Amino acid sequence: MVKNNPVTGSISPGKRSRLAEGYAQADAERSVTVSLPSRGQLLLPLMRCLEANGGSASPAEVYDQVAAEYGATTEVRSAEAIFVGSGPRNLFERQVRHAQQFGKIKGLIEARRRGHWSLTDKAFGVLENARPGVVLAVFETSRGLALWGHVEEAASLIEPGSVDTIFTSPPYPVLSQKEYGGPKDAATWLSWMFDLVDLWRPLLAPGGSMFINLGAEVYRRGQPFQSLYLERFAVGMEDRCGMQLAQRWWWHNPAKLGSIHWVSIRRRRLKQTIEPIYWWVNVKDGIQDAANNQMVLQPYKDKKRPYKTGIRPSGIDIGVGAFDKDNGGAIPSTLIIKANSSSNDPYRRACRAAGIKIHPATFPESLPERAILMTTQPGDLVLDPFFGSGSTGVVAERLGRRWIGIDRARGYLRGAALRFTDAVMTDFPPDAMSR
Repeated sequence: MVKNNPVTGSISPGKRSRLAEGYAQADAERSVTVSLPSRGQLLLPLMRCLEANGGSASPAEVYDQVAAEYGATTEVRSAEAIFVGSGPRNLFERQVRHAQQFGKIKGLIEARRRGHWSLTDKAFGVLENARPGVVLAVFETSRGLALWGHVEEAASLIEPGSVDTIFTSPPYPVLSQKEYGGPKDAATWLSWMFDLVDLWRPLLAPGGSMFINLGAEVYRRGQPFQSLYLERFAVGMEDRCGMQLAQRWWWHNPAKLGSIHWVSIRRRRLKQTIEPIYWWVNVKDGIQDAANNQMVLQPYKDKKRPYKTGIRPSGIDIGVGAFDKDNGGAIPSTLIIKANSSSNDPYRRACRAAGIKIHPATFPESLPERAILMTTQPGDLVLDPFFGSGSTGVVAERLGRRWIGIDRARGYLRGAALRFTDAVMTDFPPDAMSR
């Protein structure tokens, strides 16, 4: 008689035997004191190992790889139990097989040929974009770390008050979203962004700055009228999130096409080539920002003719020698003019050579450069929660700042890594950094 066996005499002898064997196997597994990972915990490591083997491998080829990917101890990897009719069996390998079956149910793994496990097209999509609860360090440099995961979860790993400046460009609430996009409708987008800012603000040091680049050209569905989401965003950032607006900067991209539908097809509107960059400050405990525009001075223009003195139409009285003092350079305006149309820059060439997907929404390095120079010192920490092609990290590293980048698309992070000469691919849990 099998212990704890509820089988009655009405069941056939063959089925009774199989049930008895199952209960015996369960008893054998319960006798093992090692805590084994679940099939769900092993599914992602298994998929990553199959991907590393070209998308397909035999079970024997991946057992050790999955153990290393998961970080299983020797005790867990070698755990065994005695099974009825078959002797000792490795329990970790059994759990990997269960993970394969779980992946098969989810449509992520299939058996294209006997004795081999293969990733499906759906699986490659899952591996491209992070899943909730998964945060991995994809690569690191001498000054920075790129995290693969959802921004909400990855941000929770950063020490509160440790970030000096945030510079980022989140997805805009446009109707035709890209694969990296956020919510499509403005109302949902605003709620999403305010929740994110509530997570980001505690990460900022008192007086820390937050620069957010957004799209000005967001139209209502089927109408040639623009959304007021930017205005609602600005008001909500102060009223709900407690951030103070330091200034609005503007990025003018002469190569920007604007709304194809309302400009080029319907010809109802003009081409819009500017995007705002909102500069917010975390005013806390009476501490304001320590920004310094002396760090971004530009060379003076050659004075080809003398300026006029006296009272100008604006009422300002310009005296003799008013512009003769050398202050080290001219203070730049809030307008940054930089085209963003190159299809053959070093980043894109490197991605094409490596067969890596190019991020479709890059911004020029001159945008984060001005922000980082004005609001941080060498050694300070810069965060970009939507890292994309890595422009913010590249600039931060060049200027001697530390940086953290977060993105949910691992492929984009691998492309960003190509921009760093000392990037080391890691793909391990971020907490392993402290081991």
